[in-house]
Formats: sequence, structure tokens, C-alpha cells
Amino acid sequence: MTVQAVDADTRPSFAALETPPFGLLTPHRPPSGVRRSKGVSVNGFDDVGRVSSFLASAARGPAALLIEGEVGIGKTTAWVAACEEARLAGFRVLSARASKDESRFAFGIASELIADVEPEVVNSLPEVQRVAAERNLLHVPDERALGDRRAVVAAFTAIVRKLSDASPVLVAVDDAQWLDADSRDLLAFAARRLRGRVGLLLTEVGAADGAATWLTLERPDTLLRMRVRPMNPGRLQRVVTDRMGRSFSRPTMSRIVEVSGGNPFYALELARALNDTTSTSTAALPPALADIIRLKIGRFDDEVKLALLAGACVGEPTVDVMAAITSTTVDHLVELLEEPEKDGVIAIEGNRVRFTHPIVAYGVYCEALPRHRRHMHRALADLESTPEQRARHMALAEVTADPDTLLGLDDAANAVGVGGDPLAAAELMELAFDLGGDTPARRLEAARHLLRAGELDRAKAHADVAAAVLPAGEQRAVARMLVAGTLLHRGDFSAAAKTLQVAMTEVPTVSGPQVRAHLYSAIAQSSLGNGDAAHRHSMQALTWAERLDDPHLLSEALTVHVALQCRRGHGLDQSTLDRAMRLEDPAADVPASFSARAVGALVLGWTGRLAEAAPAIAATIARSVSRGTESDLLWLECHAAMVDVWLGRYADAARTAEDMTLRAEQIGGSHVRILAAVPAALAAAYAGREQDARKEVEEALTDSSIPDGRWTTTWPSMVLGFLEVSLGNYAEALNALQPLLSRWRQAVDTDIATYFFIPDAVEAMIAVNTFEAADELVTALESRGALLHHPWMSAVGARCRGMVLAAAGDVAGAQRAGVLAMAEHERLAAPFERARTQLFLGQLQRRMRRRQDARTTLEQALATFADVGAPLWAEKAAGELARLGQLKDHDAGLTPRERRVAELVATGVTNKEVAAALNISPKTVECNLGRVYRKLGIRNRVELIRGVSLDDRAPAEDERS
Repeated sequence: MTVQAVDADTRPSFAALETPPFGLLTPHRPPSGVRRSKGVSVNGFDDVGRVSSFLASAARGPAALLIEGEVGIGKTTAWVAACEEARLAGFRVLSARASKDESRFAFGIASELIADVEPEVVNSLPEVQRVAAERNLLHVPDERALGDRRAVVAAFTAIVRKLSDASPVLVAVDDAQWLDADSRDLLAFAARRLRGRVGLLLTEVGAADGAATWLTLERPDTLLRMRVRPMNPGRLQRVVTDRMGRSFSRPTMSRIVEVSGGNPFYALELARALNDTTSTSTAALPPALADIIRLKIGRFDDEVKLALLAGACVGEPTVDVMAAITSTTVDHLVELLEEPEKDGVIAIEGNRVRFTHPIVAYGVYCEALPRHRRHMHRALADLESTPEQRARHMALAEVTADPDTLLGLDDAANAVGVGGDPLAAAELMELAFDLGGDTPARRLEAARHLLRAGELDRAKAHADVAAAVLPAGEQRAVARMLVAGTLLHRGDFSAAAKTLQVAMTEVPTVSGPQVRAHLYSAIAQSSLGNGDAAHRHSMQALTWAERLDDPHLLSEALTVHVALQCRRGHGLDQSTLDRAMRLEDPAADVPASFSARAVGALVLGWTGRLAEAAPAIAATIARSVSRGTESDLLWLECHAAMVDVWLGRYADAARTAEDMTLRAEQIGGSHVRILAAVPAALAAAYAGREQDARKEVEEALTDSSIPDGRWTTTWPSMVLGFLEVSLGNYAEALNALQPLLSRWRQAVDTDIATYFFIPDAVEAMIAVNTFEAADELVTALESRGALLHHPWMSAVGARCRGMVLAAAGDVAGAQRAGVLAMAEHERLAAPFERARTQLFLGQLQRRMRRRQDARTTLEQALATFADVGAPLWAEKAAGELARLGQLKDHDAGLTPRERRVAELVATGVTNKEVAAALNISPKTVECNLGRVYRKLGIRNRVELIRGVSLDDRAPAEDERS
């Protein structure tokens, strides 16, 4: 069986990058050429299960596995992992790593393979084979002549056979392309004649006609070929980040992924060539990659190299265009490309020319002489029809620029930035710097584009340069605001507030920059928890915006004011938000926090209109992606993930949180890491993945560089409080939530987005008999819910009121509160919260001896908990149902699937293992298990394992409860 390589049309193509290296005008979408493979373990090694299958086959009889892939793709990592798996499975592993320098030594690798074989095994060989093995493989000094080569091969084969009598044997060779000729012939001979429990494991750089063509077995179907595929972007990013000890922005990482083709070695070398302020378009070719490129193209003559350079300079090269810019005929160009095509450097498909790997095109461009590159770009400028491309090629064709070229770059940067590629726009500005057009205005433009693109270090560097040379005034204030913008995105709110304060002194008069400085200051102060200071800044900005009579600026001021008031617990001023939307210019380039439409989507979630919030936030995210505004995406995705959590979409929230984690690594800083950790931890807690949730919370809470932002520092504790309540650890929950309770008493807001811990705190307080404190929280929830018509506050407030009344013995009052809570839930699309209320209401109905009502209510709660995938709470509901006692005919009412699930769970296996055994999903196991609990009248899997049934239970338990 052969595992095919990645299809050619899905491989990363340098044509998509434009040029120079990494491209200047390319949309920075996620790389399409690197697939996310299923079942990946190491690097891109596809389907680790096949390694296990190979070893299982080798444990029965001869089998071989050849791991193929390009240089640096991760073959050795996969090989090492396979060898370790073999050792754990009881194999005797004979391993060796071939190298180019040692390939000239006869039987070099064969000698290394048996170097540790016990002497008694060798001594048991027939005399001729023993001597041949000792002289040729073990290098035992002997004056006799060297043995027959056939005797050496026979000796090696016999040694392996003898070892396989005691245990399975794995013969493993890494980099088989460097095998010395004698060892290769020996292995080829042995492979065809091996008997018994033996496996051959080889890695080799894949060739066009397939690697290790010399390797055959007696049964061809026992030879497997597997290809290590490119890493997916997320895994490649983590490899680069771990090895380099630093993070890269998302656009830069996307460029690295594209040019490396998912190859970790190439990616690491590219990353080493970058620093915090280096543009990817000007990074030099690292020495290790230069060696590879020279090996591939060094033997071509200058005319062929120029033809290849022409292809590397064109986004989508064709023979026609390449012929035109090299001033030759199409026929001659095709003739020049014959040798590179034969050597696998390029492929000609119809009229199109494609480099077989993006790193080759990158290297061809970098290795070319600067004058040759300039010549190609000059020729391309004459062919280009679009002003943006023509300006770029003209800039790359010159050493210094005239005013027309600089003006063309300015216009091109503006057009590209508006078109949704801010990084490309910034790089056009940086081209202008290199040509002598380094002005403060261009520095500010570059910084603005880079800030949008999420390139925070480069943005700050350009803004700092501009601020250092500009005189006091509006432009210097703008430079400082750009610096503050980078600090805000990193979560350094105190430094941002100080920088903004300085910026406001630069512009004493009422102006647009002054208004925006106040708006940014309002956001910084709000993030620090200084609500009054934030309000003063937003009111000042609003007053001055009204005076300036600038509709869009006024829209920004109105938007920030509405958002801050809503987050402070004063409710949503819908009429003011509507006015901001009417005034907003949809085409304007503003942060999402200043955009009326973006904030309008977010406040739907803050105010509990969750079903409307989900699609509105998704549309806002899509708009930011299309505009290349990377800097806003983490904040927007956090809201999207939290809304998914409240809607009971934990898997969706976890996927979003995973993407957020990657973005946070790219941005760097504690603030963004915590921002990403919270929805990940919360989704894990709801889904019952306790260890995952604790890990995320622990990493967030123990960060020594925890930021000074108000909300992100409280969120991890909120998540921990919910998790402990879910587990029934009420004292631990209060311990986690106590600092938040102190802070809450100084605030006025009880919004779901910032204080979702309050119902957890109430439940924990009641459990430990601190009723007065619980009543204080409930009163706040009820009053704010009624004042703001907030469905979340009203629904959970009524439920919590019922819990307080029930704890005080007022069961009838608690019942009325529970019914009111259920009515409020009709306005709130939060299935988990509704089921949590039903759980409480069912408990009340049981206490009131309304057993059938209780059963119905609890079954509904259990079904919802199971449907959304909240097993800890499903178990709580099942336990309450068990306390009711079940009708006798329920004992024998298990369906075949329910019975099989119960039987497997009773053996002590996990839900995941049950799902795998029955070929169903873990959620289906949870649903079936919940029904089993109800029908058997038991509380949990412990009772199921012990075999406790309804008849074993005391009949008066319900009355005692």
C-alpha cells in the first residue's frame, strides 16, 4: 500500500506570494497549501495508526515501512517515534543513521546496525558466516583474508533471524539515501529472504520516481510507503515559537508557513533571519537555505538562472510573460527550462510555470544579483497594467527614486490598504524609505497599516521614529496615539494611558486627534477599572466631536460612550447607538471598538440577546478578516467564543479559543494570553474536561507578568469558581471567588459579560450557609435586571432568589421564584442556564412531594445537559432523579444500546472508551447513560459499577431528604 503525497494543486505555491520574497501585495489569508491532516502525531506524519499496524504486522512476519518526505520535513522525528513505539511493544531495535560523509565506507551502516548484538549470537553462526561478520561488520582484527561478500550478507540475515526467535526485530535506518552501496545491497538481499518476526523501517528523501526503489519484499503487499506531509499552520507556529523562544505576528507567521511549505526546518531557518522590526520582504536568505538552493540550481548556466529568476519575480508565471521580461522567444525559454524541469526544480503545465516548492522560488530570488533583480522588475513594470503593481516593480527596479515613483508608491499603498492588505501597504511605504523617501508622514502611514495588520513591534518602531523627529503638534500626537495603540493591544493599559496623556498635551486645541486621544484614553481607563475617569474622557470626546461637526468622528465618540455606559451597568442606550450607526462611514478605517456596527454586534451579547449576537459578531469578524484588520480579531473572537459558551456550543467555543491561542502567541503579552485562555477554560469546564479547564486557569493565574487590565485578571477566577461549583466543591469555589466579590461590591454592574460568576457565588454561599451575603448578590441581580430589562440578570436573579428562599425554608416562595425564572428564560437563548433553573425547580417539586412534576422537570434538565454536552451537570440531574425513585417497570426498560452502554460503564471504562467501542460519539454515550441512571434509579457511575439497583435503595430516602 502506498500513501500518496499531497496533491500538486494543493501544495503551497510561491506564485501566490508575489515577489520579492514573501511578496509585497499578496492578501494575507491563511495558507491554502498546507493541509490540516487527521490523526497527526509528529510534524506532519499522517496517521500514526499505520505505524502501529506496521509493527503489528512485523510482529507476525516480515514487513517494511518506508517514510518519505523532503529535507527537513520531519522524517527523522517520525522515525525516532516509531522506534520508541517498537521498543515499548517489545521489539529488539537495530538502528543506524546514515550520512553523506560516511557513505563511502563499505558495510558502514550494516556494521552499526549489529554493533550491539551479543557475542554468543555471532558465535553461533556457521564458521564462514561468523568470520565474515567479525571481519566485515564487527571489525575484529584477523590476519585471514576478508570473507566472501555473499557470506557477509548471509551472516547479517542469519543474525536477524536468530534475534527474531527471541523477540520481534526492527531494523531501522534513517536517511537511507546515504546508505553505502554495500549496506544497501545487503539490506536489499536480506529483505527478500527474511523470515520470522522482522520489520524494516527506513526514511529517505522522496524522489520523483519514489524513494528506495531497490527495496522489495517477498510479499509486495507488506511494503508500506508513507509520506510525511507539511505541518499545519498551528503546529508549525508552535514549533517555531518553542525553538525560537519568541513569537511572530500572524501575517509574518503566515508568510513563513507559505514560503516554508509547512516544512519545519525551512520555517525555523526563515524565522532566524527575522528580528522584531525586519520586514519579511527584506529578510536575507539564511545560510542553511542558501546551501540547499545552490545545490539545486548551482549547476545551471547563467541564462537558465535568469529564466528561473523571471519566474520567481512573477506572481503567476507563464512562459509568455517570462519570455517577454527576459527578451527572448517562447521556444527558447522553454528550451532553457528543460533542465530545471528534468531536475524537479519547476514544472511546466500548459502555459504555466510552477516551482515545485515555494522555498526554491524564494531562494532563486534571494540568490540573484541585485542588478539582475532590478532588471526583471523594470521589465515587469512595463508589462503591468495596474498602478499598484507597476509602482511596486518600479520601486524594486531603482536604487533611488524620483518624485513620480514615490508618489506612485504612496497611491499604491493607499489603494492596497483600502483593499484589505495593510501589511502590503506598509511594505510599499518601507520601499519608499529605502529609495530615499523616508519622511515622518510615510512613517506614520506605515505604522497605521502595521497596527491594523497586527505587526505591533514594527508599528511601534515606525511611530517612535516619527515621534522623535516631528515637532509638537497634531502629527506628533498621532504618532504617540499609534504607539499607545500597540500598547493597548498588548494589554499594557497603564503605559498606554500615560502615552495618551502626553499626546493630548501636544494638541491643546479642539481637533480630530484630540478627540481620538480622549477616546483611546477612555478605553484604557475602563480596562484599568477606572470607570469614572473613562466616563470623563468619553464625555470630553463627545462634547468636542459635536463641536467639530464631523459626522464620522461623532459616530466614533457616540459609539465609545454607549459601549462604556453599557459595560458599567447603565444599560444600552439604543437610540444613541442608532444615531452612531447612521453617522458612521462604513468604508472608514477605524478600530472595532470605535465602530458603531461592531459595537452594536457585541452589545447584543452583553445584554443577553445571544441568538442575535452570534450571527452579528460572526459578520463583524468576517468584515475584519476581509479588511486585513488582524489587530481587532482577538477581541472580537473572545466575544464570539463567550456567546457560543452561553448558547451551549462548547465545541464551537473551543475551536474559536484554539484560534485565539494562536493569535495570542503571535501578539505576545499576558493580556492576550488570558483573553484566549478564558473561553478555552470555560468551554472545558462546561464540557466536564476538568483537567483541561484547570490547566488553562492555572497558567493564567500564575502568570508572573499578569496585566493591569481589570476584566482579564478576574475572568480566570470566575471560570475556576464555576468549575468548583460544577464539581460540588463549594468552599473551594468561594475561596476562588472571594477577591471578585470584594471588587464587585465597589461596582455598579452585574452584566453577564463581566460578572457571570454571581449565580455560582450564590449557590456556593447557600451551600456553606452564608445566606446574608447570598441575599445581597441576589438583590443586586434582581434590581439591575428589572431596571435594565436584562433577560440574563432577571432569569438567574429569580432562580437565585428561589434558592435563597428555599434555604430559609420558604418552599412555596421559592417555587414562585422558580416559575418566574422559567418565564424569564423564554427571553434568553441560554439552554444551560435554563436547565440549571429546571434542576433547581425539580428539587423544589420533589421537596413539595410533586413527584411526577419533579420527574418531568428533572428529565427535561437532564436531556438539555446531555444535549449541550455538560456531563457534570447531567450527573447532578440524574442524581436528583434517582432520589425520586422510579416506577418498577423502568428497571427493565433499558434499550439494547442503553444496556450495552451500562454494561461497558460498569466495567470502569471512560465515556470516550465506550464511544470508541460502540462506534458512537461521547455525547451519545452521555445521553444513553443519563437515561440508564433514570431508569435504574441510581445517581452516578459508581453505583452502576457496584451494581446498585432500585430494589437496593431504602424506600424512605425521599422523605428523609
